[in-house]
Amino acid sequence: MELDELRELLPEYTIESLLGEGAMGSVYKAVWQPHQKTVALKVLHENASEKTVQRFLREIRAGVNLVHPNIVRIYDGGADDLCYCTMQYIRGKTLGQLLESQSASLPFLVNVLRKIAEALHYAHGQGFIHRDVKPENILLDTSGRAFLADFGCAKDPENDPRVTELGAVVGTPDYMAPEQALGRQALLGPATDIFALGGILYEILTGRPPFARASMIKVLKAIVKEPPTPPTQVKPDTPQELEKICLCALRKRIPDRYPSASEMARDLKHWLEGDPLPVASAALIELVEAAKETPQTAAPPSPSSRAPATESQEVRMARAARASLRKISEEIPIPKTDSPGFFHRVRAWFKRLFAS
Repeated sequence: MELDELRELLPEYTIESLLGEGAMGSVYKAVWQPHQKTVALKVLHENASEKTVQRFLREIRAGVNLVHPNIVRIYDGGADDLCYCTMQYIRGKTLGQLLESQSASLPFLVNVLRKIAEALHYAHGQGFIHRDVKPENILLDTSGRAFLADFGCAKDPENDPRVTELGAVVGTPDYMAPEQALGRQALLGPATDIFALGGILYEILTGRPPFARASMIKVLKAIVKEPPTPPTQVKPDTPQELEKICLCALRKRIPDRYPSASEMARDLKHWLEGDPLPVASAALIELVEAAKETPQTAAPPSPSSRAPATESQEVRMARAARASLRKISEEIPIPKTDSPGFFHRVRAWFKRLFAS
């Protein structure tokens, strides 16, 4: 869309400059004249798909309802002649850019993650699950204050879970929880975002995501079936307490992770202040360390998928994981189209992922 046309459609905004442009739309720096406030104006492309528009509307709904010092605020939006929203203008960089530059201290980065964990706990309390927590969705202003952005993938109280197709994978692979990788939408909850926090902490400690692999299929397979390499084995000088917090958040089974994002934030704060972990956290982490890591899935195997009792637990769990995703792959609907090859390939990827 031409800038003059945009100004005509949104006369209450004085557009100053283009901040960025992507597949979904463009973001401008603008002044919201009725309030004399500098904002980021996000405008969807005119040819945006219905799915993109729905994601955009979810982002607006979440941003308007969530008021927290570490969540990017959305002030206004519309979807009539033009899909747009105005949000808090953050001058700075993303956590992803900061990690890439390797210019920040470990305590600073841990404190950023603590603030984001607190913001997520607040969002969870309001019924919102982010589902796409990653370094690129964490913004840092020039003072170092952290903000969680992009609730476009969020699961919120007004969303009907039946709208999501069975087997749909939502999120960014490197930071997905096992239940996301399996497409188990009904299981997505606060623990899903906690797993992502663990993935970001792992990257802070080691310089790479916990399940970095050569392809997306291999990443998803590792998330579901393989334990992360302990950070101290990647970087020996990693603080052991932070490693414990990280691995606790990255547990495969939902009940084995932190019960809430606030408890993970509390443990990060204890490390920052040089205090020992609370008794409750120490007990939880002790159980995590005592349990041998197995390729556990986000849900227990169904009776029909259980193997004979003579098989080891590891074999039974792996069999259950393959059976679960094989079922999902068979239920992926293939729409009537002149070019169904893509959908057949998707089904084949799922089967290949869980092949013996």
